[in-house]
Amino acid sequence: MKRLLVLFLFSILKLSASHIVGGDMKYKYIGGNSYEVTVIIYRDCSSQTPFDGLPNSQSDFTLGLVQEGNITATSTYTINITSADVKTVYNQYTNPCLTDTNGVCLEFATYKTTITVPNPSKSYYLVYQRCCRNSSINNVVPIQTSPNVIMPGSTYVIRIPQTNFYFNNSPTFNSFPPKFICLGVPFTFNQSATDIDGDSLTYETYTPYEGLSGGNPVTNNPLFDTTKIIWKAPYTEANMMGGTPVTIDENGVLTYTPNQVGQYVIGIRVNEWRNGVKINSVIRDFQFNVRNCNSPIAAAPQKSGTIDPKTGIGFFEINCDDFTIKFTNTSQGANKYKWFFGEPSSGVNNMSSLPAKSYCQILALFSYAFSH
Repeated sequence: MKRLLVLFLFSILKLSASHIVGGDMKYKYIGGNSYEVTVIIYRDCSSQTPFDGLPNSQSDFTLGLVQEGNITATSTYTINITSADVKTVYNQYTNPCLTDTNGVCLEFATYKTTITVPNPSKSYYLVYQRCCRNSSINNVVPIQTSPNVIMPGSTYVIRIPQTNFYFNNSPTFNSFPPKFICLGVPFTFNQSATDIDGDSLTYETYTPYEGLSGGNPVTNNPLFDTTKIIWKAPYTEANMMGGTPVTIDENGVLTYTPNQVGQYVIGIRVNEWRNGVKINSVIRDFQFNVRNCNSPIAAAPQKSGTIDPKTGIGFFEINCDDFTIKFTNTSQGANKYKWFFGEPSSGVNNMSSLPAKSYCQILALFSYAFSH
């Protein structure tokens, strides 16, 4: 009897150790009362538990369809996948100064199914729940600390408005954030989404939902439960990661400058509007890994002009009689430089590797400073 108890406890620990990093949910209207639904779950490669729904998994992947105004699922969908549906997230962050990857590896599984709403005049929510997030996350309060640290899980929710009126397709995120961002370096990422219906989209940050616990890591009957994670002091929804606040503008451009190394959860929400009415929200919560990149600071003073947040390129608009502008180098910690000079309408882009440069153009400037 004692041996059986030990095996049972080991099984529960394996089931709960899913190391969820983030996820997305979207749907496409395909006719009648039916939708094609896609759910993508991101997690650490080091998880001891197979993705739910794989042939060798101990648990199913269950998606719930919940009628608006209710709590429990109206219908449930069990989605099976194969190993071909599991892929590695390759590092898209190309900063040459990034050296501390600390063995971080991410993978994702893609689940697809077709669902049918029972009543096209009603609105519904699609819900997926799972435990647990990484125990190494810095900004979330654990739900258990002894004998092991267990973090809260995740809940992903998306709304399907009345089918017989909207025939809606949900917005789709254009890209997934990089695995790493650099300590002390301003970070800009285009977190925008696309809506094929032409609906208006607005963006905001939000506190992610909690999901399931270590004692109940999976469910075959997802609930519409919007219990939120608890931010670990001093972090808050207004300041999720320390440093400068995480912000997202009206174009979906995310900006942030981290001030300490660690792993942090943040939440992004895209609101979908049609004729001035909000009909849906698409959420994404995911984990940033902040690492020390030993990055120098590339900088040149601007007398006028602005920096495009999408590209990081500074545009100089200076009128001077002799058509010569001196760019003073104020970079720090670098021993090599690249300055790109070019008049946009001419297609010319002259380059210099000198620490400072005067050039006879009224032009756009992009500078790199780097070290080995």
